[in-house]
Amino acid sequence: MTMAGAAPSQPRHDGEAGFSIVEAIVATMLLAVGVLAVLGSMGAAARTGAAGDHRQEAARLASGELEAVRAVPYAEVGIALTSRGYMARFEGRPTVTATVNRVEATGTATVGDTTYTIRRHVTWAPIQVGSVRNVQGYKMATVMVSWTDASGAHQLRQDTGLYEVAG
Repeated sequence: MTMAGAAPSQPRHDGEAGFSIVEAIVATMLLAVGVLAVLGSMGAAARTGAAGDHRQEAARLASGELEAVRAVPYAEVGIALTSRGYMARFEGRPTVTATVNRVEATGTATVGDTTYTIRRHVTWAPIQVGSVRNVQGYKMATVMVSWTDASGAHQLRQDTGLYEVAG
């Protein structure tokens, strides 16, 4: 029995075109998995881009710190005993101490929503000429910048040698 004006439904025969509800659900699920994979990749790409930006900023900060140390007259380059974070030795080398604190041992810088911790070291580096070893051959300045972002904790290091210019 059919309603007036409605076409009677006919059973589907094998080989006819169309989708069953199961096929439509499976297709939708596959599409959803694909979309989620693409969104996950986009999130990872954004995190990688942000991590690169943070590393670039840390390199800029470290370079600026080393330039500031290079601007201090050679005789005054060192870390004062009273500087917060002072260490008597770094990597086995003695710290160059200064009476006037021109180079702070530690500091922070905030750029955007990221805080960078800056650690500075000025140590004596030895020079060996033939059989003569001078344990205070030149000064080695090291700047280490560390920060934490969505991808974890990171650290960047830059070093430079400082030499007294004979005048």
